[in-house]
Amino acid sequence: MKILLAVDGSPFSRKMLIYVASNEKWFRREFTYILLHVAQGAPGRGGASGDSRSEPILDEAAHFLRDQVSFDAVKMSLQGKPATVIPDFARRQECNLIVMGSHGYRGLTSLVLGSVTQGVLTSSHVPVLVVR
Repeated sequence: MKILLAVDGSPFSRKMLIYVASNEKWFRREFTYILLHVAQGAPGRGGASGDSRSEPILDEAAHFLRDQVSFDAVKMSLQGKPATVIPDFARRQECNLIVMGSHGYRGLTSLVLGSVTQGVLTSSHVPVLVVR
């Protein structure tokens, strides 16, 4: 099972990581975890020379998972529109599930879900677990 964890460093993103770490029946050590941060900007592939804004966010999330539940996660950084990039990346990487927070740093434009989360839910062909 390959699980994509979309992170942006927001409090809701941190709550999502806590949820993953605290549910060992759903999230197991033997699964493959990909931490993905999408920086707003011109589309392009991140990686070793990825967006410098992504490094601290990905490092914090990876350290948390390693310290709390001994999960090793692959870190990926991409640029573009998160609502489009996240589901496209999940499809290309053949992920079985996307897990993300209900809101990000862009503000609470909706009382129920943030705009990125709404966009991912609308366009994803992969199941999406939204953590509030």
